[in-house]
Amino acid sequence: MKKLISVLIVGSLMLFITACGNQTEQVVIPQTFFSEAELEEIMAEMEVDDEAEVTVNDDGDLVYEMPKEEYDEMMEELAEGIDEMIEDVLSDDTISAVKAIDVNDDYDMYEITVERVEFEESLQGMFILGLGISGVMYQTFDNTTDSQSVTFDYIDEATGDVYDTVIYPEALEDMQ
Repeated sequence: MKKLISVLIVGSLMLFITACGNQTEQVVIPQTFFSEAELEEIMAEMEVDDEAEVTVNDDGDLVYEMPKEEYDEMMEELAEGIDEMIEDVLSDDTISAVKAIDVNDDYDMYEITVERVEFEESLQGMFILGLGISGVMYQTFDNTTDSQSVTFDYIDEATGDVYDTVIYPEALEDMQ
């Protein structure tokens, strides 16, 4: 699962690191997102791209420096992608147990209102994996917060009570 996240992160960055500008933003990707072999592969790929400025901190974290304009565009596209995922879930007839999805502006706190019995007896919650990975990516790139976790509170529509909480990326680690 970590390899999937690291591939998504590097792929996202390579799409946006293309032009130079006066103002730059740094994105720090924790070394826990990739193995040493993956780090070497990432560095080799980035050396090919003359525009990318990538360094490795003493603690093993990758530091990408990119033009602020491209950083802002990347963050906007990440947010739009998450919003589209939410809209897709809510409009998908096969995910009928999900009644509402509320998310804060930082994409680190979700409230998923569900018809609990139907939701728990089905595989309708699989979409959370995609939102979780996307949320962790957003948190990783977002320079306004130190948080790199995303919390999902499941709310029982009948009672209005939170009956379960899942936190990413810890949930991904538990899957391994």
